[in-house]
Amino acid sequence: MTTVAETRTTRKPQAFFAQYDGVSGIISKPGTTVIFFDPETQTVIPLTEPNPPLLVVLGNVEEWMADFYSDLQARILERRAA
Repeated sequence: MTTVAETRTTRKPQAFFAQYDGVSGIISKPGTTVIFFDPETQTVIPLTEPNPPLLVVLGNVEEWMADFYSDLQARILERRAA
């Protein structure tokens, strides 16, 4: 039997679990603006303050989940722009 070395990702996390004003969701920075996404209501809130007092960052989101939410956010924003 051989031992396989553990592979660690060197990428910086793209999204984080967070709570904003008591609502659980995800924060990410798909462009130049940091946004909070509430997956339950599909609400996208741009965070304009450097350190919003109502924001609590809980931990990083796995890469596949960050990609999923990034795609979902893009579709929601496209729908609103149309």
